Amino acid sequence: ATAIVSALEEARYRAVLLADIAGHQARHARRAAAEQSLKRAEAAVSAIPTDQKFAVNHARERVTSGWLALDNFNQAERVATTITDAAIRVGTLWSIAGAMRLAAQTEGAARIDGLALSSMAEVKSALDRVWLFARQVQMLADQKADDQAALVFQKALDVVRGIRHSWTRAQALARLVGAFSGLRGPSPGVHSDPRKSIKN
Repeated sequence: ATAIVSALEEARYRAVLLADIAGHQARHARRAAAEQSLKRAEAAVSAIPTDQKFAVNHARERVTSGWLALDNFNQAERVATTITDAAIRVGTLWSIAGAMRLAAQTEGAARIDGLALSSMAEVKSALDRVWLFARQVQMLADQKADDQAALVFQKALDVVRGIRHSWTRAQALARLVGAFSGLRGPSPGVHSDPRKSIKN
């Protein structure tokens, strides 16, 4: 399969498929093969025309996922930080942070969370920011990181309150309902319960 994919002329397709193959190899304990596939995928990303920005960023996101499948957080971060689309970069960085939390690398996860929040400032659309925050709330809730989920939920609400267009605000609130359902409330040390704020 790798040989067939490598023969594809379109670099963007080659990069994505090689990254997906790497993830499959990693899940089947073929680490060396997965690393080789990812190196080929990165070479293919470099061959994508620079004016195809979405294709480049999408491929880099998939390559990052391949490195995560190998629990190689350093390589995953290296690739993720080259993603030029802020929204894709934020989501990808939070995926890395989530994987690091599962691996009990809490300090590293906190650092990557910080990078994601810094990148969030570059996301121009308020609705996109709410979408990203809501997805992160769900990820944290799934990992039972309830206090962190509550804080991120509050950030999403702050963005919603700043949206003046009624239809856009309604869409943002609708998206938060799904994230809201996964919240169980903060621990005693957390002062505010964001589940109450959604009513305001």
